[in-house]
Amino acid sequence: MSQSSEERDIANLVAQRVSIIDPEDPQRERKAFKVFLESVLISELGDELANDPAFYIMVEEVQQQMEADPELALSMQQASRILLNNKK
Repeated sequence: MSQSSEERDIANLVAQRVSIIDPEDPQRERKAFKVFLESVLISELGDELANDPAFYIMVEEVQQQMEADPELALSMQQASRILLNNKK
């Protein structure tokens, strides 16, 4: 199955943003997942969200709720590691 142009654009954006996370940052995996979450939500709900400070507060709250579920937290950790290993 091939990716659409929009999917490639999102993947490239996520890869670019993840690549600038300091390798020594102890919150690196968490930040990588947050970049992914923000990018997917903006893609689905509209670019104008990027200019709304409340959006980033909401993303933080959603991520905290997701992290509170042990199984979901493990999946998020695995996704973060994939994101960090696939950076360009």
